[in-house]
This record gives sequence, structure tokens and C-alpha cells, in this order.
Amino acid sequence: MQDDFTEIMNNLTENARFALQKSDYYAKRYNNGYMSTEHLLLGILSQDTSTGARFLADEDVNLESVEKTINHTAVEVPGSQMAMMSLSEAAVLTLRMAANFTKEQGIKLIGTEHILYALLRQPNSRASLILQGLKVDLNSLTNTIEEYTEKQAEDAKIDQKKAGFTRKAPLKWLTKYGQDLTEMAKQGKLDTVIGRDQEIERTITVLCRRTKSNPVLIGEAGVGKTAIVEGLATRIAKNEVPGSLIGKKIYQIDLSSVVAGTKFRGEFEERIKGIIDEAAGNKDLILFIDEIHLLSGAGSGEGSLDAANILKPALARGQIRLIGASTMDEYRKTIEKDKALSRRFQTVIVEEPSDTVVLRILKGIKSHYEKHHGVVIPDEILETAVNMSKRYINDRFMPDKVVDVIDEASA
Repeated sequence: MQDDFTEIMNNLTENARFALQKSDYYAKRYNNGYMSTEHLLLGILSQDTSTGARFLADEDVNLESVEKTINHTAVEVPGSQMAMMSLSEAAVLTLRMAANFTKEQGIKLIGTEHILYALLRQPNSRASLILQGLKVDLNSLTNTIEEYTEKQAEDAKIDQKKAGFTRKAPLKWLTKYGQDLTEMAKQGKLDTVIGRDQEIERTITVLCRRTKSNPVLIGEAGVGKTAIVEGLATRIAKNEVPGSLIGKKIYQIDLSSVVAGTKFRGEFEERIKGIIDEAAGNKDLILFIDEIHLLSGAGSGEGSLDAANILKPALARGQIRLIGASTMDEYRKTIEKDKALSRRFQTVIVEEPSDTVVLRILKGIKSHYEKHHGVVIPDEILETAVNMSKRYINDRFMPDKVVDVIDEASA
């Protein structure tokens, strides 16, 4: 039994190991005799970039809210002599359940999401009671994690099949009509993304779903939808994403280039199908199409299909993953009216950032403009640019219009 538990500890992901260490810290901090399920919950939340913490964040559960709920008085909990650490019987059971769950799914390592799943499967544990007190629907969250883990397992099987191939077919169509944002991020060619962590996290969650794993960013022109995708690409480049997204590549497709120069029937369909086939043949690829509403009607002519109808079968079968971006008006006029297409997407609303966030964004990117123009941009100029653009530019949105003001004034 001791060897069995040692194996479990050796199979934890890095985030899960750190979460367990923090759980031990919280048990001692609250003068509890043993680490129990509520401390495991705190440990997961302490690793705010972990998958388990992201699932809890989607339920509006954070470290502070759980700490407020926990009774800080010492509670004597029966411990297990089998454990390497001072774990309660409930904590040991949780880790064993997490290990069994991953084994059943064919997943090698135990992550924070699997430990959270095991906590949720014990409705009378202190951790579950705390979550219920915070209005979390345990069954719904359990089902969400099950769907995510099933997708993890499917991706792992695909990766195993790919392992036998040392060479991949060249990406003819994607190279011609798209650009690899992840590679650009690795080369430092993308600007720093500031103040959009919530939207990036939501996009990651949608991409990790088993079904409807195609996020579409909805917001007015200029609020930073493309920047969110670039921020995601940067996280992927730095491996700061869940396991199922590590190693993925985001290709931004220029739809106008795909349409351009198509003179004869079938040319456009050939290009779109070529892009879809390449994306479907490589599960590491995620497509990004800005102004996705242009899919409806793109390339259509007498006797031919538009891009949306060509994409539908691949999206329906889950052969490709796609990130879209559109304004609310255009999305409602086109994608939302096409029920067969709209149900393949999950919307991520992107609001115009506040003045405070815009200032943070400007301070984060101003060095690029200072270097380009050979000038120094004082912080008070940034504040003036925000105020003036709000007052005098009413047909556009921040941060895009403010960045344009800074760029124009520095030229």
C-alpha cells in the first residue's frame, strides 16, 4: 500500500505537486493536525495558472473566498499512517480517486483538475461543502471536468499515433494563406498583451472542452480581440497553458487573400478545403479567422458553396479547432442566424477596457513606439491621449483609437 501511494506521488504534474506542498502549508497555518480536503482545495487555488484553478475561477471561486469560509480553529482529523505527508484519510482517499480516474482515462499524470474531480465526487467532504456554500453546482462542474479529461485522453491517443511519424506533410495552404502566431510569439514579434487575462482564460477553457471547443470573440472593432489571440499564442509559446494545449500552433487565416484571385469555379473551394484538410490532418493546429462573419457568402457563386458551408462538416465532426472574431452586430446578422454553424461556437464577450486598463496597456507597449519613432513618451502624454481620444473620437473604440493617436503624434 505504501508503494502504491508513493507511485501516486511520483505521477503528479508539477502544478499538482506544488498544490500539495501549499496544501501542507495551509494545514499548518490553520493549526490542523492533518492535511484534509479543504487544504487540498486551497492548494489547487494557490496555483492560479493550473487547470483545476481555472475551472474554479469559472465558478467565481478564488483563494480569498474559500479562506473566508474555512473555520480557522484546529480540528483533529484521523490521519493515515500510510502517507508520506500528514494526510487525513479523506485526503488520501481523494488522491487515490484522482489516480484511479486518470488511469481509467488512460492519462499518465495526475493534474490539479483530477484532484478537484475527486474532491467533487465526495459531496460530504469539507471541500465539497465549502464549494456548495459558495453556490457551486457540484454535478455540473464534475461533468465539465469529465468532458475535459475525455478530450485529454483523446488528444493523448492521437499524440501516440503521431509518435510513429518523424516527418509531417508540408503545410502548403496554411503557409500560403496564414501565419503562425505561435512562432511569431517565440520570435518576440508580438506585442505584450495587458489586461486581458480573463478573456484569454475563457478562450483557453473553451478550447479545452470536449464539444463546442471553438471560441468566437465578440466585441466592437478596436477593443483588442486579435490581441487576445496573440496573448494566447504567447502563452502557448511559453508552455503556460493546460497540457492539452501545449505544443499547439495558432494559424491566423487571411480570408481576403483566400478569396483574392479566384476567377474560375472551384478555385475558392479548393483553397478552403486545402486549409481544412491540413488543419484536420494535424491536431496541433488551431485556426484563427478574424471577421469570421465574412465566412457567410465568401467565395459563393452560381453552383458553388460559401466558406461557412464548407467548414460546417469539419466543425461538426470535431476535426478542426477554430477561433473566430466578430462584432456583435455582424455576428447576429450572419453566424447567429445559421443555427447549424452557430451551435459549433462558444461566444467570449470582449468589452472595451476601462481607462485604467488602457493606461496599463499603453505603458506596456510604449517602448515599441519610442524605439520606432526615436522619441520619449512621458506617462502624462498617455493620460492626455486617453482623455482626448474619448472626447473627440466617438466612432471608434479603445485601446485601438488611443494607440493610433500615440503612433500618429510620435511620427
